[in-house]
Amino acid sequence: MLCPRCNKTIPDGSADIIALLASRCSCRPEHGITDPSRDPALSEGVDFQKPPAGIRYREDGRRVIATVAYRSYDLAFGALIAVLFWNGILSIFVLAALADTLRHLAIPIPTWLPTPELEGGRTGPAMTVFLWVFLTPFIWIGLKILGSFLLLLGGKTEVWMEHGHSRIFTGLGPVGRRWCFATSSVSSVWIDERGWTDEEGDFHRDRCITIKTHDGRPIRFGADLSGEQRKFVAAAIQRGIARRDQDRL
Repeated sequence: MLCPRCNKTIPDGSADIIALLASRCSCRPEHGITDPSRDPALSEGVDFQKPPAGIRYREDGRRVIATVAYRSYDLAFGALIAVLFWNGILSIFVLAALADTLRHLAIPIPTWLPTPELEGGRTGPAMTVFLWVFLTPFIWIGLKILGSFLLLLGGKTEVWMEHGHSRIFTGLGPVGRRWCFATSSVSSVWIDERGWTDEEGDFHRDRCITIKTHDGRPIRFGADLSGEQRKFVAAAIQRGIARRDQDRL
């Protein structure tokens, strides 16, 4: 058996090609050949014959496909309440800022557009700009909540690992975010954990799947998945990379 990196002979005696390359190839430290698919903890306890709830898994000789369905009407109902509450209050300030912006630009305000006025009456140009800057993070949060609601109605995350090219999609129908990359460019995959502190001093942890490639920025996704789903998808990516390395032999 030859190493796909350095063409040196690797001793036989193991059915596990990946473990064999990780332990017996002398070029492993130089090339980092074990980075993407040799971490046993990533796939420990994962049964590809029994995916977690909400995941559909398929594989054949050329591809590995893992699809996570977000559909949950119970959670969607809760998200809808949050959307209506947050964006309902926010809309008052957004409409007021929009009306003042149109007045400063000498643009007629449509008769159908509600124009609530904030306490203190109309604002000057500087105050209007400040209001938009102040509202921006709240608008972003409102959009995030709305996006979560739409995902819970019928969104999905799909990982498609092929020998040549791979892609990841998160969204609803054809609308969403896509990452496309060459399978051969993957250098490592892991579950990343990041901590942060909010304005009230409470500490939070965010976990996501991170894929590092040789020719681009890290790909991070899967923060909305459950811990079990996240681990399964990361293991599926690892499995797709392992198939790539086997085909090189």
